Amino acid sequence: MADLEDEITKEAEETYKKVDEQEKEGVKGIHKHFDRIHDKLFAFNNLMIIGYFAMAKFVTEPVSIYFIIAPLMNLMLLIFIEYRMMEFHRFSSDYSNRTLEEIQENGKESTKTTLYSLLSIAATLIVAILFFLMIILK
Repeated sequence: MADLEDEITKEAEETYKKVDEQEKEGVKGIHKHFDRIHDKLFAFNNLMIIGYFAMAKFVTEPVSIYFIIAPLMNLMLLIFIEYRMMEFHRFSSDYSNRTLEEIQENGKESTKTTLYSLLSIAATLIVAILFFLMIILK
């Protein structure tokens, strides 16, 4: 009977370890995909900045310098998000030395960063719409 209990306990511990590893891999995957999305947003936003400068140079009617503020502000938001992601990874690198309160606060900050990421996607879409409207209206 004791052997059966030991076997069940051992199987439960192995299952728990597998689930724990799967959760860790899931978190890594989420961060990897956010990094990829941010890289693409950076690249696209930089193209928009170049496009705004090119439009200001090549269109017959002058384009207001204020139109370049939108992609520059979006670039600042993307840099801010990257900074927050770096801080999250820095915190995670020393996870075992953190208090429960620090871990909970970091979880809240991570959620905010996710919301900022969604905001950056929307802001990049707005920058693109403004750019294409400028092309159509000029």
